[in-house]
Amino acid sequence: MLHAHVPEDLKHFSKHLFATFLGLLMALALESWREHRVELRRAREFQERVEAEVATDRKGLEERLAVIEGEQPRLEAYAAAFDGAVRERLGGRAASLPARPSMQGMDLSFVWSAWDTAKAAGVLRHLDPARVERLAAVYSDMQRVQAIQDQRILAPAFQDLLLFARTDLTR
Repeated sequence: MLHAHVPEDLKHFSKHLFATFLGLLMALALESWREHRVELRRAREFQERVEAEVATDRKGLEERLAVIEGEQPRLEAYAAAFDGAVRERLGGRAASLPARPSMQGMDLSFVWSAWDTAKAAGVLRHLDPARVERLAAVYSDMQRVQAIQDQRILAPAFQDLLLFARTDLTR
């Protein structure tokens, strides 16, 4: 039997197919919207972690700099006394070297795990570009200072200081 018009079953099937297609498009759009919201929330969480990390590093730096500044007069007095004793010895006179002052050291320590994690998670793309640029500059400076300090510690003169720190310098 040939029909001149489209059978009812085909019309019905087409309607169901179109409704299913629209439903899938809506589901994909809703899923995309939900994922975007989750990414934005995750970006805010990472931003809060990074800001807390920067605040902690800043507080630690301020405390450490205060200690270093407090030790500066003792260090300068020791250096002057040591220089005077060396001059006396070079002049042929017996002079004892001054007692080394007890100091905490000039080490600085920074943490950037939240920043590295945020970069690895790819959430920086959801933050304001100017803010990301400022944060990148801060972390770049911290890493540069840490590298310089690490190089200082590995310097032969510093290694000698560590080796002979307990040695009696009057001998």
